[in-house]
Amino acid sequence: MELSEIAKQRLSAAGWTPGRDVSGKLSKWVHTLREKGGFEVFPAAERVLREFGGLSVEQRGPGVTSARESFSLDPLLGVNGRRMFGRYAEFLGVSLYPLGTAFAGDMYLVVAEDDRVFGIGEEAWLVGRGIVEALDTLLVGRMLTSLGGPARR
Repeated sequence: MELSEIAKQRLSAAGWTPGRDVSGKLSKWVHTLREKGGFEVFPAAERVLREFGGLSVEQRGPGVTSARESFSLDPLLGVNGRRMFGRYAEFLGVSLYPLGTAFAGDMYLVVAEDDRVFGIGEEAWLVGRGIVEALDTLLVGRMLTSLGGPARR
């Protein structure tokens, strides 16, 4: 999948360019998340954060099948979420790494080691089968796919 033109325009307005590389910030994020949150980075997380990490999009309004909501790709927003992320990793059957937040901070965005992007909070939502699909979904306002959630302990 490729980003739609609308998504490209909205990402560009937030500071993204094709091939963007924020490796310097990536090193800091990986170190902080390992030391303070117990997260171990994997290749899919590195790829996503290298190109899209640090971007924030402020938006509201109607979308294709859902309202468009603001989001921030700051992985440090999830530094204290290890326990919750662990429950969802077990529920989804795949390792997760924090990407940021969406829906006014009510949902954490996470990437799985198989490239899928999920939103987690009260339940899990599939945002996209990869970062491009996930960003396009958020930027043009497509309905997320509900996956339920783990039992509360």
